[in-house]
Amino acid sequence: MYKNLLKALMAAMMFLAVSSAGYAQSGHQVSGVVEDSSGEPIMGASVLVVDDNTAMRKFIRSVLESRYAVVEASNGREALDLLVHNAVDFIITDLMMPVMDGHELSRRLKNDISTSHIPVLILTAKASVQTRTESYRIGVDEYLSKPFDEDMLIARVANILDNKRRYQSRFMADMDVESLNVVDDSLDRRFLDRLMAVVKDNYKNSEFEVADVEEALGVGRNILNQKLQSIVGQSAWQFIRTYRLNVAHDMIIKNRRSRTLNISEIAYEVGFSDPKYFSKSFSKHFGMSPRSFLNEEK
Repeated sequence: MYKNLLKALMAAMMFLAVSSAGYAQSGHQVSGVVEDSSGEPIMGASVLVVDDNTAMRKFIRSVLESRYAVVEASNGREALDLLVHNAVDFIITDLMMPVMDGHELSRRLKNDISTSHIPVLILTAKASVQTRTESYRIGVDEYLSKPFDEDMLIARVANILDNKRRYQSRFMADMDVESLNVVDDSLDRRFLDRLMAVVKDNYKNSEFEVADVEEALGVGRNILNQKLQSIVGQSAWQFIRTYRLNVAHDMIIKNRRSRTLNISEIAYEVGFSDPKYFSKSFSKHFGMSPRSFLNEEK
């Protein structure tokens, strides 16, 4: 009990100290390495912290930097500029900031195809129902009132990222967009619906590739891969292959009784040009060869 009380007192003292510091000088800083030269994350998930108060940014960074790569920005405008060249997995933003506040930042993020997939958590001392309602209407994923307990912040971020991974695992098993728990009629849901339609119409074509998806959706490869990696946990190329493998999985089940198609024919039917590569990919994805799966008892 005393430990929890002490944590609460320390959090409150930190909030008071930060609040009295006033507006900080503009500038962003990076803690840890966000990406290597190939664009792949080195330290795992990355978090962008947006707050005009330097002391608060440093405090949040100290809470998170042992778990995530942390990027800092002092206002919403600076955050948007930073995101042009840095892919992040999560954004924590203050509500009240000069230049661009947290609501306007969130609104722009959720209405831009290149950033709409990034979860956003708003931190603020304004805890009114109206403020919360406006945040959720914009599409903010979580809301935490100041002063906050650092363990609560850690838990909120971890829970959102963990839930995304669970949704991704479910989606990889059934390829049903509903499994991803993406808000209906959101930019990301419309993106996914179009993606699924394009892949469904073209997966049988062995020459169908990522460039065809880019053209059909009107997005570049970097944005396409960043969005898919965030939403479904795979790159565009991996996603196409997984879709084909799941269709093949269902075809093999249906083919157990009729035996009208052999494994090579199924491979060609779902867009693989090399049956050996198909068998290797199927074995890696499902944990058994397609032939063993075909002969498995119902």
